[in-house]
Amino acid sequence: MRLASCLSALCSAGLLCAGLGAPAAGAQTTEPVVHEPNSAITPQMSGPAYIAARGGFGSAREMTVAMSRTDLGGGARVEGELTVLVGEDWVLEQGNGPVTLYDFAEERTVEFDREAGTFSNLATHALARRNLDIYVALSDRGMREQIDFADVVGLDRFWLEAAMGISAREADVELSVADDTLTAVRGDETVTRIGFGTCHSPALNESQAAAFNAWLVRAAPVHPTVSAALLDQDRAPCALSFVIYSPDSPQGREESWSIESADMVPNADVFASGDSVALPGPDLLQELLWPAVLEAVRGEAGDTPGPITFMDDIESLREAGDLAGALLLSIRETHHFGPCPTATIGSARLACTSMSGLRAQGIGNADFERVAAGLAAVDSGDHAGAIAALRPSLSRQDRAGAAARTLVANELVAWGREGLEAHEELDPARLLAEAIVLDPLAPDTYWYLGERFLVAGSPETAFTLFELGSALPGRDMTPLLQQSVELKARIEDVAPAYFPAAFGLNPD
Repeated sequence: MRLASCLSALCSAGLLCAGLGAPAAGAQTTEPVVHEPNSAITPQMSGPAYIAARGGFGSAREMTVAMSRTDLGGGARVEGELTVLVGEDWVLEQGNGPVTLYDFAEERTVEFDREAGTFSNLATHALARRNLDIYVALSDRGMREQIDFADVVGLDRFWLEAAMGISAREADVELSVADDTLTAVRGDETVTRIGFGTCHSPALNESQAAAFNAWLVRAAPVHPTVSAALLDQDRAPCALSFVIYSPDSPQGREESWSIESADMVPNADVFASGDSVALPGPDLLQELLWPAVLEAVRGEAGDTPGPITFMDDIESLREAGDLAGALLLSIRETHHFGPCPTATIGSARLACTSMSGLRAQGIGNADFERVAAGLAAVDSGDHAGAIAALRPSLSRQDRAGAAARTLVANELVAWGREGLEAHEELDPARLLAEAIVLDPLAPDTYWYLGERFLVAGSPETAFTLFELGSALPGRDMTPLLQQSVELKARIEDVAPAYFPAAFGLNPD
């Protein structure tokens, strides 16, 4: 594991810095590796659409994994088994609940619920970020050696790192390979034993073995230091045993996994159905937002307005005497295309070039001057003044109203707890959702709402918004939304086990 790079990326992501200190003198750091998966695969896709965009899955090996669990504090041995399909760069996990696809090549984790008939595909970055958030919160940014969680007091941080698949530093573990067995010893306790030898695993080709190992790292609570050693192997194991301590097993438990069979499946039927797309998020999104967003992403929301369309609409509002609306629409144009260019002469961004004329025309117009004062308050950091001036425009049901909602929501968030308490009747998430419903083709609003959910601890919803905002027809990624790509790159660097090097990610 590239420890120095991991620490650097955690600090860059604003997650781990305080008290960790800088990497040791002379330590090598690397820039985050940006992997480019198939950008056509986005969260709004059904199962058949996903397969078509991916180009199919090809042949696979169907493997039966026998599992047993023994509590170290006493109790009966529990046994079971799991069936997985292992492809060249993916693994499908089949149990009694939803089917889970680990698509390593496309950096996605997909769930298909047979009973509900729903299909959900998420960026794996969202799941890695969720575990990273948990790790940061419980370990005090990697500084706490003992973790208190639920009814467990004094759980060693090592076990939290094993459960989350994320570690701020390499563990003090002695790794050795002898007699086709990789062994990890911590102190006087053998925490992991991975056996290779002769079994059904050699039936896997090199790519399938890499995919199987990548799945084991995601599925089994093994410490990242051990996971890195497994991912360095060019063969799949026959058996795996490990010890884990957790709130469910405060006295510890030992699990043993072994490969019982590996049968060829020429054309893997991964998920042929699943037309009902399930997107994450609370009722606000399910009932208000997602229908409008899906319509927009599928190109069913009407014509996509360009800079000329915005200019025409601004001129129409000016001619009608709605100068406040024209000013707000000029702001909304930047939510579609990014900040106005520094040099506006000759620019295709006509709304930017006309701003000075609009301001001159608006002198003496009370509504215009109110909105202009609100924008000036935004620029100066006067959150209370901005909200007071822009709030009357929240009643608008047009793109200008979408701009007002976005501005007010951002001011509430920037103001913090004081602002939210002063305006309990205004919900930033609802205002941003309403802005998207009114004008679903503005990428910046997806970033603002996604960031709100990310901070609130819902990365699945956040990354869904980021990706859908990036998939809008006729829109380039704005500088704001580009930050989601940079965020993904940092997560890949912090949590390399989720993005294995065998598939072009995080090379040493």
